Amino acid sequence: MPRLQSAIDADGWMFVAGVTGTGSVDAVGPAATSAQIVSNNSLHYAGAYQPSPSTVILRAFFDGLDSQPYAPYRVGYVQTISALCLGAKIAPKQLPGLSRLGIYTLPLEPDTALDFMGQTDAIARFGGALGDGDARADAPFYPFNAFLRLPNPQFQNVFWHPMPNGSMRPGVSEFVDPKSIPADGAKVSQVASLRSVVRPFLVAESQIAEICIDDAATVRTVVPVEKMSTSLYDLVREIYKDTLDQPLTIADALAAGSYLILLTAERDAFVARIDRVNGAFVLTIWEIDHDSFERIERDAAINALSAVQAAYGDRYQSTKVAFRDIPTGRGTGGVKPIPMIGRAKDVPTFSLIFTATAGRWQTRTTRHLPHTQFSPVSSIKTRIDWTYDPTDEDLIVVVHKPEATPVPANIGQHWSQYQALLGSKKPPQDLADTSPFTLAAAPWLDNAPKAPKTA
Repeated sequence: MPRLQSAIDADGWMFVAGVTGTGSVDAVGPAATSAQIVSNNSLHYAGAYQPSPSTVILRAFFDGLDSQPYAPYRVGYVQTISALCLGAKIAPKQLPGLSRLGIYTLPLEPDTALDFMGQTDAIARFGGALGDGDARADAPFYPFNAFLRLPNPQFQNVFWHPMPNGSMRPGVSEFVDPKSIPADGAKVSQVASLRSVVRPFLVAESQIAEICIDDAATVRTVVPVEKMSTSLYDLVREIYKDTLDQPLTIADALAAGSYLILLTAERDAFVARIDRVNGAFVLTIWEIDHDSFERIERDAAINALSAVQAAYGDRYQSTKVAFRDIPTGRGTGGVKPIPMIGRAKDVPTFSLIFTATAGRWQTRTTRHLPHTQFSPVSSIKTRIDWTYDPTDEDLIVVVHKPEATPVPANIGQHWSQYQALLGSKKPPQDLADTSPFTLAAAPWLDNAPKAPKTA
């Protein structure tokens, strides 16, 4: 029998009951962009929610039936990401905001990447530091991204709900140590789930790092360990108010690598990042004025479009119109001309496609050494389209309802490649960088309702 039951409330939100057993209720998303999905004889509830102009939150819950052969095993979601433009798949390395995921692409499939923390972070967290034997966490399940933010992560944290990036279902006979509870109020999850925060328009971390240097910081303070479970969004607002004695009113938020960017209605930016310094968590906040941030966004659009032009311009006739240079840039400070004309019909639309694959996780021992295997069961995909309007300098985002999709043929190869990279203990020097989706591990700007509203 299915563990989950869904319902639509009076405000048009989909909810599911039963994630942690009787009495638990969780939001999925607005009904217009949420769905109950049957995929390969399995059931998913998935939704996409746009809480601000620049942020999309993806949620998924996998309701595997107990009678199926994977039921006794741990179950979780592995997620991959791909991009499209002008009808063609784009290799992540061609887009500045996704280039660091290039390490997680396959030689014969360069346009799809594993959506996971960077290899440097993975080696630091999973290279033997989180248990051994059956408890070894050497698997790229999406919920493990939360270990980027948890101050003292334990392997079994992922078996509890809620977690910042979703949860895994433990094996049927598996003992979950009560001491592994990650936060007060959490309960052991009865199903696998995923929660992903997406910034559709790709401002690269390097663009922000050029401006956000230590000497330019507005606030720099040590964060108490007990505060690290607070969302980064709420933490920044709280500390900014306490430090400068004034509230921070936010209209939008976005992520750029390890930076969280909070925007006012006037598009002034407050940029925050948490670093670990000598064992302490240090929060730094910078302020970027409207004109400077406008140039950053404009350059991000130019860089993405120019990359596609360079990679695919000769192959697609339409790009001769879409990427025609205009003679001069607008504004000052060396702003580059955007490589397209200003008519909306000529502006390419980028699509990001997120494929979440639920499957079982087994640990086997060969020659007295444990290793893990992933057996995929079923997949769903969510597409997000975004277009940059160069005339209004505005981002147009269209979120599509999640749908069933075949299990990616190479998902097992992505898993094996990740484990081989993890086993190398040493990332390639040109790719040893911070995680491209660091803020995937931080819940922020998520004002989804906590309980359904009745009519």
